[in-house]
Parts: sequence; structure tokens; C-alpha cells
Amino acid sequence: MRGWLLFLAVALSLLASASAEAQEDSVAAAQQHWDSFYVVVGSSAGALTGLMFVVIALSADRREAPASGLRAFATPTIFHFCAVLLLGALLLMPNPGELLLGVLVVANGAVGIAFLTITARRMSEPLGYKLVLSDWVWHVLLTWVAYLGVALGGITIGLGAAAGFYAIGAGALLLLFIGIHNAWDAAVWITVGARAQAAKEKAAQQAAAGSAPRP
Repeated sequence: MRGWLLFLAVALSLLASASAEAQEDSVAAAQQHWDSFYVVVGSSAGALTGLMFVVIALSADRREAPASGLRAFATPTIFHFCAVLLLGALLLMPNPGELLLGVLVVANGAVGIAFLTITARRMSEPLGYKLVLSDWVWHVLLTWVAYLGVALGGITIGLGAAAGFYAIGAGALLLLFIGIHNAWDAAVWITVGARAQAAKEKAAQQAAAGSAPRP
């Protein structure tokens, strides 16, 4: 009887070990299938980060663009691009192990959610610009959904389920599109504002020339 119990215990132990190895192999195999996706997404995020530096450099010529506005809109966009770039680097690591990978991805999402509180507070400050509903949707609501998806995907991977890669991929792609939208929005705002400023200065010069005393 004891021999049968010992045999049953060994069999159950071997079955549990084989199941864990198969589960880990499934996560590792699924990670390899996502390599190309994160190469494209990560490299796009890196390139768009450089684009944001160009946008900020253009905004330096605008005297009415407050630093608080740049902190509220430009800094979060760069942060989101860097978060996507970091996700791509994490998910392209060779054999990190499902637990470590899950923890790192969850940390990425948690830091992003925490950063949203800073973004919302900065957007509530005087900016010299009247916020509309779409600003809150793109800069806070959709971003929160994206980072939450990344965090939940990390938890799923940490538990050994390869389905978490879909949540992480969706969150990373959403962050990328949010950053593209916000960068374009900032570029349009800077361009229109620069034209308005040039027209205002030209009108002021003409008014000053018209009011000047003639010899």
C-alpha cells in the first residue's frame, strides 16, 4: 500500500513538473511569435520620440507657449513613446522567464498609471489654453486604458498564460497611436499659433508705422 502511495506521489509530482515546463514553453514560444511586432512598434516609438524633440524645438519660438503647457502635453507624449520602446525591449529579451517578464511588464504599466495622475494635475493648471473634452480623452482616459491593458497582460504572463501578449500588444499599439495623435495635435497648434503670432506682430508694426509722426 505504501508503495502505491509513493508511486502516486511521484507520478503527480512528475505530472505537475511537466505541466509547468509545458506552460513555460508555451509562453516562451508565444514570445518568439511576437518578436517582429515589437521590433516594429519599438522602433516606431523611438523614431517618434525624436520627432517630439523637433516639435518642442519649434515651440521654443513661440513666446506665448508656457512651460506648463509643454509639461502637460509634450512630456507625457515622450513618456508614452519611451514606455512603448521599453516594452519592446523587455519583450525581446532572450529567455527572461515568465515570472520576471510579467513583473517587469506590470511595473511598466503601473508606472504609466501613476504618471497619469501627474499629467491630470498638470492639465488642471493654468495653461493659456482652454481644454476640451478630446484633450481629456486622449491624454488621460485612453492612456489609462492602454496602461491598464499592459499591466493586466503582465499579470497574465506572470501566471503562465500566453494570452497576455495580446493585451500587452493592444496596450502598446494604443499608446503608440495616442502619441502620434498628441504629437500631431501639438504640431498643428504650434503652426496655427505661429501664424497668428506673425499676423499679430505685423498688424502691430503697421499700426505703429501709421501712428508715427510724419516729417
